[in-house]
Amino acid sequence: MYYMNEKYGAQYIVQFLVSNIKVISAAPGSDIKEALVLSARILTEDDINLQDYKIIMLDDNEILYIKGEKLQEIFESAGLKIEETELYVEEMRN
Repeated sequence: MYYMNEKYGAQYIVQFLVSNIKVISAAPGSDIKEALVLSARILTEDDINLQDYKIIMLDDNEILYIKGEKLQEIFESAGLKIEETELYVEEMRN
């Protein structure tokens, strides 16, 4: 799991909450095939390759980006609404 949150700082808070998953405080490389990215803002192409991700709005200031079909299917099967990232990028630009 990747944690990109300049406002709230260190990933140790998230690491404490999900102790069984390694949390990295950086953007995943383009060579990563599966990733979860938690962010407090809408990310842009400068941050990650958005076309590889789908998105879940957790609340007003927490966004989960999901890369990889297997991970996306897990969240969909849990009944969470997954959307295309481009919709939010367009909304941000307007």
